[in-house]
Amino acid sequence: MLLVEDDSHVAAALLLALRDAGASVQHVGRGEAAVAALTSGNIDAAIVDIGLPDMEGTKVYERAGRATRIPVVFSTGHAEEAKVAPYLGEPHVAYLLKPYPIDLLIDTLATVIPPVQESDATPAERLAVSG
Repeated sequence: MLLVEDDSHVAAALLLALRDAGASVQHVGRGEAAVAALTSGNIDAAIVDIGLPDMEGTKVYERAGRATRIPVVFSTGHAEEAKVAPYLGEPHVAYLLKPYPIDLLIDTLATVIPPVQESDATPAERLAVSG
């Protein structure tokens, strides 16, 4: 999984929580680095901050995630749903407004990450499998 977040405090908290939930997570803080990581073929899901220093998170998705249909959760501390609205109809895209509880993030990731197999796995277990 890829975490694209330029705020080091937010990133540190999310990395710790996601790893505690069993996910394998890489972190980058800029859009260009996110595009490179997403096009590497080694990423199965992403949490993408909308307000990055070098490009909007939606541009990261346009350049790298949309064509590959990588599941993505857009995240922002500002009410910017209009920026992600064109993508929200896609089954592998979701949006969260910061701050959010980690349980909500895990549940949201589980809705955009396709199940590996039919099971009764909890959202945290699905996250660990996909991580």
